[in-house]
Amino acid sequence: MRVTRTLSALLCAGYLLSGANATVLSFDNSPGTIPFDYGSRVDASGVDSGGRTNFNLTHGATPNVAVQMFTANYSDWSQSTNLLYGAAATLT
Repeated sequence: MRVTRTLSALLCAGYLLSGANATVLSFDNSPGTIPFDYGSRVDASGVDSGGRTNFNLTHGATPNVAVQMFTANYSDWSQSTNLLYGAAATLT
């Protein structure tokens, strides 16, 4: 449930900012656990700060944008766990 809420918030924020140029994060190159800094500071060659590659640069690189992804404890917004790719379909 928390993963679903977190992903919903990310999708909503992405929709609201859709007029801006940004790297597209599809999570295709991050099976399983999604790293905390996944998609952070993606440069013009499609590599993020963690050395991960194959990001969609159709809408431009984001070398000055730092990303942090995690499931939050909604009472105080502290980090609970890492996000899991495809977890929304399996967790209840």
